[in-house]
Amino acid sequence: MFLNRPAPVTGLERVRGPRTVIVTGLARSGTSMIAQAVKAAGIFIGAGADDVVHEDVEIGAALERHDEPALEAIILARNISHQVWAFKRPDLQQYLAPAGLQKFRNPLLVVTFRDVAAMARRAMMSEQMAAWPMLEQAAAGQLALLKFLAAVTCPVMLVSYEKALAFPDHFVAALSGFVGGPETASGAGEMRDAVEPDRAAYIRAMRKSFEGVIDYVADGVMSGWAREVGSPAPVQLTLLLDDLAVANFTADQLRPDLAALGYGGGRHGFAVSVRPFLHRPHAIARVQVSGRTFELQKSGRPLAQLITR
Repeated sequence: MFLNRPAPVTGLERVRGPRTVIVTGLARSGTSMIAQAVKAAGIFIGAGADDVVHEDVEIGAALERHDEPALEAIILARNISHQVWAFKRPDLQQYLAPAGLQKFRNPLLVVTFRDVAAMARRAMMSEQMAAWPMLEQAAAGQLALLKFLAAVTCPVMLVSYEKALAFPDHFVAALSGFVGGPETASGAGEMRDAVEPDRAAYIRAMRKSFEGVIDYVADGVMSGWAREVGSPAPVQLTLLLDDLAVANFTADQLRPDLAALGYGGGRHGFAVSVRPFLHRPHAIARVQVSGRTFELQKSGRPLAQLITR
């Protein structure tokens, strides 16, 4: 259920001395829940970390850029400020080699594992993507994580997300013994409260949201707009006719009406030629965010109904 490697720590035995607790695992495997429990143990969880996903903004940016000097500077500053500190980074194996863990002072690695079907389902909910690609991605990611862990030499605690939910007191005791906290009974209670599935705040924060519409077809060109809510980046779209993909394109054209609404400077419009398909007026037209299940408004109509006269 909860495996420690090497030199297992049992019960509520305290880990002494300066140390760095690193929480990782695949995305949507329960790392946010573990990080919240570590924070409840009274351990500093990182600069700029919010109360939903508890992800360290500074370290995350340095890892994504593969900026070793920046990472080492952050580590030095944290070591000076905190005897014990922690950070959470899902999919750490994508950004750091096992030997890179030596940069951290006495690292303790807490790694979550979750049923791959459950991770795929969570990804479907948050990313609005189809089931099978998400399942393949979760399975491949788990294999990559196992290869990473095989080369790690620091103490590792492997956590079953499902078992943590089923036996929260056992999980809290095991985590407390491994990371060396909390110091108070109230902290133990807060750690126990962190063990909660499908937190509403987490789901709201992590769910990607899209919006957009097919406006019309005029002179053989389909026009409309689409965007990811809260993001200025343009989205990739796919046009399907009778469920067959016939065109891929980007919604990045300037639309003054969208700019007036404050939608990312207004660059979310699109115009795609459908002239080669006008001989199929009864074909059902759909525009989806590429690789996802979200469809624009007015999708699912015959091409003829979208043509302006």
